[in-house]
Amino acid sequence: MQAKDEKRDLRYCRYYHGEQQNPYMDAFKGRAWIAEELASERASDSAKDFLSFVAAHISKWEPYGYEPDVARYIAFSDCCSLEERLEIARAYGIGDALQLQKPQGETVFESFFIGQGFASSIVNKGVLLYPDGSVYIENVDRRDFERANPVYFYVGKYQETADAVKQLIDENWERISALPSKIDDAVCDGGFSYYKFLSKNFDGVIYGGTEESKAVKDFHNQVLNIFYRKNSPSVDWLETATIK
Repeated sequence: MQAKDEKRDLRYCRYYHGEQQNPYMDAFKGRAWIAEELASERASDSAKDFLSFVAAHISKWEPYGYEPDVARYIAFSDCCSLEERLEIARAYGIGDALQLQKPQGETVFESFFIGQGFASSIVNKGVLLYPDGSVYIENVDRRDFERANPVYFYVGKYQETADAVKQLIDENWERISALPSKIDDAVCDGGFSYYKFLSKNFDGVIYGGTEESKAVKDFHNQVLNIFYRKNSPSVDWLETATIK
């Protein structure tokens, strides 16, 4: 049943849609519904104002352990820009640990690895690089073997890195695009790799065991060298992302 009060502002609501009774059994969603109901009763100047109000209400649920719930709500709120969500999250000390779904849009470069002897390099833990320089790193503590519904930390913008990687790919495009997308080296206890350079992707057990595999592996290493040279992102950054 819908509420009779048509003055409520539901534009930014994710869980509350005017119901008179809370429809959720899930504790988080139920509380978020209440917070949005309260927020809809007041005039919000903007989506950011609405999100700030809801985040403040959520933070009162568990005064000494509110971070995961606030981070969860902010991360999946699509009414605000990323910059606005990060600004609000940082007010609660969780900006660097905000976990996000993969952003839409074409990437310049993607990479991840799953398998034995998991690579310690930060850029092998699941990285997304976008044309505007935005870098996202996967939270591997939330990853299962199939990588179902991965979430990412936003690290920052590294435009110089994005430009350098795109230039490298463009200069080698004819050679890279001609290689087979599916590559499988015969390696015991190996791991699965996925690389994407603009619109060309490679996946399989890629260890440099064949001529094609070595070509893909070597080119991937060239891309990683750009990340290392430009320190984007810093390896120390990962230590600040503590919310699992």
